Amino acid sequence: MCGILACLNYNVKRERSYILQVLFMAFPPQSRLSPGRQHRVPRQIQDDATDLNLEESFLTHARIAHTGWVTHGEPAPRNSHPQSSGAENEFLVVHNGVITNHEENAVCFPGRHLYSVHSVLEMEVEQIIKGNYEHFMQKEIHEQLEFLTTTARGRLIRGGTCKAKTVLLGGLKDHLKTIRRSRRIVFIGCGTSYNSALAARPILEEISGIPVTMEIASDLLIRQGPIYREDTAVFVSQSGETADTLHALEYALQNGALCVGITNTVGSAIARNTHCGVHIKADAEAWRAPTQIVVMAMLALAIGGDAISNQARRDALVDCLSDLPNKVREVLELDREMEDLAKLLIAKQSLPIEGMLAGEMKHRPLALVDDSLPVVAITIYDACFRGDAAAVSCGGVCRVIEVPQVEDCLQPVVNIVCLQPYHYAVLTIFPF
Repeated sequence: MCGILACLNYNVKRERSYILQVLFMAFPPQSRLSPGRQHRVPRQIQDDATDLNLEESFLTHARIAHTGWVTHGEPAPRNSHPQSSGAENEFLVVHNGVITNHEENAVCFPGRHLYSVHSVLEMEVEQIIKGNYEHFMQKEIHEQLEFLTTTARGRLIRGGTCKAKTVLLGGLKDHLKTIRRSRRIVFIGCGTSYNSALAARPILEEISGIPVTMEIASDLLIRQGPIYREDTAVFVSQSGETADTLHALEYALQNGALCVGITNTVGSAIARNTHCGVHIKADAEAWRAPTQIVVMAMLALAIGGDAISNQARRDALVDCLSDLPNKVREVLELDREMEDLAKLLIAKQSLPIEGMLAGEMKHRPLALVDDSLPVVAITIYDACFRGDAAAVSCGGVCRVIEVPQVEDCLQPVVNIVCLQPYHYAVLTIFPF
């Protein structure tokens, strides 16, 4: 697993050999180094540092170390950490990731002239974090473009030496053949993670050709539901530490299933204990459902391989995933329409939220609907509906907001932008 250690000692005398030893011991042997290399690395560094006096002592010293694997480019000193400002080592930099996602990284700058590095901030911390947005919720809504871009970055293959459009999920490449031979794929999660998998199930079945079932983690454990050696069990958890999901993972491992993790936290319990997985690469808690759906759509493409029968469909999905941030940007431009709609809804006596399939409305729930109850219908252009805005407006008595059309399995990612009740919340708290 990736990791960074940074430590500063003041007025504590230590020899250089001791400092190096602490750095090497800071990371466990199971770090992502192949067997046989784990014990060779310290010796190799010592061999490369023959001009250093290991017995030299320092009264005040900073030390930094980084362990991980090369994700961009070949293994080489210029692609390794720490990275120096120059021959004089005025300062050194260790960062966990690549410069394209620098905002998520913790950066350590120990140097001989460090306390001369400073700045004066004449604003509140909250203002720095919130930026130019009125509220944090509004900021998170607009950051969705960045999250989608980061989640897909480096994973969509379009053109080049590869004739077909596809995705590259490095965390799965050694297990794809096993997944493709699975008897079924079982998605296991809780709350939002379960619902994200539910939304992605159709495309997974279509592209992979493998039956997909869903399990709520706690219910699976209570029932002791069947999990087989021929199954691939996919565990979805934003934090990677969800208790029920972790217990379900232990249960699946005991039953011999191949276990795949979809998490947003490198080094989490689910990331450590599954056989393989995919990192969502989004912010800690922000906009979890859409980014999870995007990852599961890419998972479907990776499992689907290069079957000629669905090549056109896969090409369309790759193009759609690439253009998805632009479609979300178009929805964000409907902000004024969403604010007007919120002003209409705020006058209603109540606004209960209960989501259900349209086909289920006629089985009792429809009896609860009267003239005072707001109903939001999400209509997708698919095999069941080929109409237009006028076809769903019921003689003009309904308010219709049209969003960009994308591939059906990714339509929820676009639709959910309109379903986030930012303006309604603002009007509720600040009604005047």
